[in-house]
Amino acid sequence: LVPADLSLVEEFARAQVLAHRARLPDWTAFTVLVPHGVALRPLRARLAQHAGAALLGPRILTLSAFASEQAAADGVLSPLQARLRLAETLQTYLHLFPGQDAVSLAAELHELFSELSLQAPELGQDAARFAQRIERGYGARHARFTQEAQIVHSLWRAWLADSAGRDPAAAYISGLSAAFAAGAEDSVALIGFDVFTPAELPVIRTALARGAQLWLHGRDEGRDGTALAALLAALGVEPERVNAVMNPRTQTLQDLFSGAAGLHAIRAAPPLPGLRVQPCTEAEHEARVAELAIREWLLAGRRDIAVISNDRRYARRLRALLERAGVPLNDHAGWALST
Repeated sequence: LVPADLSLVEEFARAQVLAHRARLPDWTAFTVLVPHGVALRPLRARLAQHAGAALLGPRILTLSAFASEQAAADGVLSPLQARLRLAETLQTYLHLFPGQDAVSLAAELHELFSELSLQAPELGQDAARFAQRIERGYGARHARFTQEAQIVHSLWRAWLADSAGRDPAAAYISGLSAAFAAGAEDSVALIGFDVFTPAELPVIRTALARGAQLWLHGRDEGRDGTALAALLAALGVEPERVNAVMNPRTQTLQDLFSGAAGLHAIRAAPPLPGLRVQPCTEAEHEARVAELAIREWLLAGRRDIAVISNDRRYARRLRALLERAGVPLNDHAGWALST
């Protein structure tokens, strides 16, 4: 677990070069898994910089690319093939969906089935639990939702049986499990993830138990550490923490998100250059303090001003105060409650 004030890529590259220097420059047996493709170039550059020479490897892949290497090519349906096959099956059930054609319905249902296969695999064989989940979400009064859910669940189970593991979502999970099992887990590292689907979790948990590395970035405590804490709990692991000597500004920001004790430490500490903490009595007071600070900065000639808030109602109130003060705004979020 790398602290938020350190570079995840930098710390990962330094540690891997130290741990695997004996293999240099041939790192073809080492695999790094990333959440998305944009991480490939900076990660490869930092690894080469710390190695001090050009590298042969490592393989840097997304989870889907890693899984596709082991997924059996024969028999796995492409997304188009899956939708067409589902459309053929739905011809028998079109009376349940009046006014819908089989092709459009198959496209919508296949997207839903794929999401269900990744997010709620334990509900696949249990219609009662599926119905209970719907009732808990929508309320028992909405019988129509429960009835529709039962129809979708029956079709989902039928599709799982008919596709027999050849659906892209099912093939991805089985391919991911096979990919981890095919090689030595101590040569596989996952970096930059903060969430896994319920279907991915048991595969990742098994890989970690067999020696794979998972590099996380941020905190697992405080108000800003909820997501990572939940992920670590789901994986059943306790992280090894990369220690960092924090400068006073970073320490203050850490305290800011640590709750009442952290706020007390901030008030007791001497003020830091460029950082001011302003206690407020209520939300309206907070909005007016921010409005005043922005207007003072504008009068002083500053033009690049950022307002960071996790409360959209507060953001809308601040916008109203600034507009009343004649400050022109270009607000892409708008006024809608849904933004």
